Amino acid sequence: MRLALLLLAVFTVNAALAQAQLAATLAGRSSLLLETPLKGEPIQGFSSIVLAPDGSYWAMADTGHGAARRRADVSVVFHHIDIDWIQGIAKLLSEEPLRDPDRKLPFRLVNEQSRERLLTAADLNVDAMQVVGYSVWLADDFGPYLVESTLHGKVLAAYAAPYDANRVRRGFGGLAALASRRLLYAAFEGALWDAAESRWERLPEGREFVRILEFDLRARKWTGRELRYPLDANGHSIADLRMIDTATALVLERGPGFRRIYRVALADNVLRKLAFVDLAAVEMATAEGMEVVDPGYVALSNGDRREFVLLRARPLLPGL
Repeated sequence: MRLALLLLAVFTVNAALAQAQLAATLAGRSSLLLETPLKGEPIQGFSSIVLAPDGSYWAMADTGHGAARRRADVSVVFHHIDIDWIQGIAKLLSEEPLRDPDRKLPFRLVNEQSRERLLTAADLNVDAMQVVGYSVWLADDFGPYLVESTLHGKVLAAYAAPYDANRVRRGFGGLAALASRRLLYAAFEGALWDAAESRWERLPEGREFVRILEFDLRARKWTGRELRYPLDANGHSIADLRMIDTATALVLERGPGFRRIYRVALADNVLRKLAFVDLAAVEMATAEGMEVVDPGYVALSNGDRREFVLLRARPLLPGL
């Protein structure tokens, strides 16, 4: 197995704070094989990956390719997948098309008059997912909405982001769960629009930042608490987000020629970047989804190909 070693280094983000670049090794690479002729929806890549209690994975098929009006014939589907990191093969266990027969979504669908009301990629663009108990939570890029469904794809509810659509030019890009406290954290893909300044929102130092919203799973509502993630460069975006514990999180940040996993501290409303792993040495076209795999491994999903990568990155994870 080929190992991609990322060298140790230190760089300065601003005059007051230095971050360590951490070493990681490529521990596995796996590709999903599809039977032909296809029995279900074609799969190009995956926008999110979630570890299940039994060691299998849930993965969201990426639908964000091309203009929304051209995606009306593409279903929104999440999959149950078994990944063999040693053999390098992933197997599809089941696929669950998202549907809204009880009309929980507050807008017209492409399949509005059908009985099952299957959702298409012109209705929702799901960039991230989480599974908590028997509910699947999906972060949508269009509304944006936080959508709850059953494990079999039936929509139960939708919760709109508490922002005017004029400010949200890019919807949710990452979604993390803090199951011990029954909380979700939905990260916008990029900065919100500041109409007064005619530019994307920035911190006082001039860097754009991404808002991360807290959602209470018990009350089924936004709490009003927000975290601010400072981007490394203006124009960058968040691809995914994972909570490690109540004090730290991992953020997958990307930009042109830029792909990094950051470990961040949650002590302040403006998140402090502590360390990062540079993914440039990992041969992966697009890192869209990220999952922490115990002990000390991070799995990534490829948005452009049916591929998953496993990184051994112990230093990113506290206590490991």
